[in-house]
Amino acid sequence: MPLMKEWKIFTSRSAWGPQLAWISDSRIIACSNYDGTIDLWDVDSGSILRTLLGRDFPLDVFTSSRDGKIVAGTFDFAMDEPIRLWDVASGRQWHTHGSHYDFVIQLAFSPEGTLLASAASDVKLWDITTGQELRTLDGDAAVAFSPDGTTLASLCRGENASDSRGAIRLWNVASGEGRKILQGSPASINEIVFSPDGANIISIGRKEPMGRTPPHNDLITIWDLATGRELGSFKADYNVSGLTIHPDGKMLATKGEYPKANVDNQTGNITLWEMTSGNIIQNETFKAARVSSIAFSHEGSLLAVGDSDRLIRLWEVIKP
Repeated sequence: MPLMKEWKIFTSRSAWGPQLAWISDSRIIACSNYDGTIDLWDVDSGSILRTLLGRDFPLDVFTSSRDGKIVAGTFDFAMDEPIRLWDVASGRQWHTHGSHYDFVIQLAFSPEGTLLASAASDVKLWDITTGQELRTLDGDAAVAFSPDGTTLASLCRGENASDSRGAIRLWNVASGEGRKILQGSPASINEIVFSPDGANIISIGRKEPMGRTPPHNDLITIWDLATGRELGSFKADYNVSGLTIHPDGKMLATKGEYPKANVDNQTGNITLWEMTSGNIIQNETFKAARVSSIAFSHEGSLLAVGDSDRLIRLWEVIKP
């Protein structure tokens, strides 16, 4: 019996594939649009409850606070642009007083929702209330807060592109001091997330250095934070571009694409994995060329998937 069953499909106003973030009690999902606005969808009725106003540029990087009260995003190809924040209840918009000097790749709220971390060619911590920058860290490309909010993980930054993203740095959030470096078989890492219990980090990457073939991120690695060592890894048969962990910590879902010579024939894919064994529980392939977003709801009953056909797909997660 499959552990996921497609429940509902909505058509978004996003031109290249919606970025999705769950709000409050997981009955509302926020979707970024091509014009920089954010639609708040009621998942039961399939209707848009409200639209948060933005600018005339699509939000390429998008996330929400754990309590669903605030969403944050940056505009596609926006260099030296402040990060925008929205109060979900009132629609009020404000922004950080400062920016990175290049593209923001990832955003992450602290668990209590008072801090925002942003990753570009460095990592910055921001005060959500004031928008003020608190500190800049010598990290790179990806960020994730531990569940207790005391530790921030980022990628390490090296002297050149070929060695800069194969290791994970752990930072003390309060002091900004580096705690530990995790380094193992991946030559390159693109995304990191903490397990719900905070004992592990899961990364997406590849064994081959950047610039070598095959140029696909197909390696999923589980790291033990107590020892700093790899617990194990498993490989996908497609280019993995994102992951989300189920709240029970027993499953993870990945998204990506089966690359083809002709991009028009490329297909999007999601896979549900068992965390401890790396066994595939379920695999689904879409006609859409790209899966733009994937996220488990806060209580784990739904998996939201956005794709390049502008669709928001909601899957019910059924426990065996």
